[in-house]
Amino acid sequence: MNPDQLPGYYRVFFSPFYHEEIWKNDGKDSLIEIHNDVTIVSTGNETTYYFRDGADVYGYLRTKLCEIIRNYELRRSIFAIHAAAIEKNNEVILITGNKGSGKSSAVFYAKRHGWNVLTDELTFCSEEGFRFLKRWPTLSDASLELYFQEWKEFTCGKIKSVLSKEYKNLLNVTMDVRQPDQLRLKEIVVLVHSENTWADKDFGEGILRDNFIKGEAGRDFIPEMFERISRNVSVKCIREFEAYVKER
Repeated sequence: MNPDQLPGYYRVFFSPFYHEEIWKNDGKDSLIEIHNDVTIVSTGNETTYYFRDGADVYGYLRTKLCEIIRNYELRRSIFAIHAAAIEKNNEVILITGNKGSGKSSAVFYAKRHGWNVLTDELTFCSEEGFRFLKRWPTLSDASLELYFQEWKEFTCGKIKSVLSKEYKNLLNVTMDVRQPDQLRLKEIVVLVHSENTWADKDFGEGILRDNFIKGEAGRDFIPEMFERISRNVSVKCIREFEAYVKER
């Protein structure tokens, strides 16, 4: 951005790698944040967002709403796990893993084989039981075309990820609702990219720890709770997971 285009403003931050910059005007109590996909103008108590792409609007709102729900639920939770959750006969399997390991695909494989999907994103645990972040799931064009063509009719638009900047298909698929105290944790599946069997339980526990979030209601119980739930960890690639849910 050229300073002549923003008279009265001076630049306080610039990142050529991320294509981000921040400009400030002390006289107007104003701040302008320029990002790849959005420009944010803050003046006093007012903030205005200018998006370059319509798909960015929903992606941003979806992310912010999920953050609000996440922060609220963590206040009354012992812990949370960045994990999808599926259920059958009141037994819950949590599915976690690093980015790109296939959590979204795992959810649709499970639904195809008769499992109920409770969340594709975040699971909370409190003294009352499990609660889940409800939202419509997404799939990439490649996944939808190659593996899940039966879900094409549920596509209701495109969404752009705030983090990865990847465009995905938003699917009108409602998550199932269960009473928290009726559910029992059966297993935590850690998804890995490789189909090799070298990934052991210790490796899976490390990934689980990276996706484990402390809640405010159970600060004194975190080590004990993590030790307890980590006993139920198994490590699978996405193909092994599909076979696993198909058999049950």
